[in-house]
Amino acid sequence: MGRRRRQPHLAPLEKAIQWPVTVARNGKPFHHLAGVAFGRLTPVALGAPTDRGRTRWICRCSCGGAALVVTGDLIRGHAQSCGCEKRELAAQRGRENRKHGHATKRFGRSPEYISWCAMHQRCSSPKTRSFEHYGGRGIKVCEHWKSFEAFLEDVGPRPSLSHSIDRVEANGNYEPSNCRWATPSEQQTNKRPRAA
Repeated sequence: MGRRRRQPHLAPLEKAIQWPVTVARNGKPFHHLAGVAFGRLTPVALGAPTDRGRTRWICRCSCGGAALVVTGDLIRGHAQSCGCEKRELAAQRGRENRKHGHATKRFGRSPEYISWCAMHQRCSSPKTRSFEHYGGRGIKVCEHWKSFEAFLEDVGPRPSLSHSIDRVEANGNYEPSNCRWATPSEQQTNKRPRAA
């Protein structure tokens, strides 16, 4: 007994609409889609077929762009725009993820953001070189400072390139009441005594 041919999966749109069919230049049947909107795309004319002979349409996008799309991709909903929709969604996601503007691909990370990341690493990551002097001794970052925005609001921008985050009480946690921006000389006078 011969193998049964699997029926192709038809999208709801393809089932609901019966497109007029004619024979194309390559001898294969194709759907007349000119003037029918598919998302942001509207086919306007037949384009050059693919290497395998699949019919393609030159489509005008509502944004003003154009795209060359295979018939099946239009009918099944795989092609909805010339690519503008994907770019808009990516830009929207980027705006949603960019909360504070201190860590961007274009400009890198700000000194305040670097200090905030380093503070968290030395308190929570045993792989960090200085962990034994911070997280290893039980020093923690307060819950409020899990958010970079809260940290920046409490300590403000770094006054100069020579300033770094410093704990007033050397054995205390990183929290608003115990932290400040300090110069290296100010930090030297604030060191905890070394064990003998």
